[in-house]
Amino acid sequence: TLSEIANEKINITKKVNLKEGVDIEIDNATFAVKLSKKFKKRFGCEVKITRSLVGENKTRGKRIHKLTVLLRIPKPYKTNID
Repeated sequence: TLSEIANEKINITKKVNLKEGVDIEIDNATFAVKLSKKFKKRFGCEVKITRSLVGENKTRGKRIHKLTVLLRIPKPYKTNID
């Protein structure tokens, strides 16, 4: 699925390998939600989507949120993400 990210011209801003899995940060919330739906359909993942307030646009008066998508892939699947 990292190839899909490249095809959609989505920027990976951060990738961290952890013992629990991999944290990948991308700059497009819409694509993150779309990708999570694909993972859920293919692997039967548990998906949790949350948003948190990170600031406010002073000129427009709008709040700026960060979207977090958590995917828990069941154990029988290998989670090798390049």
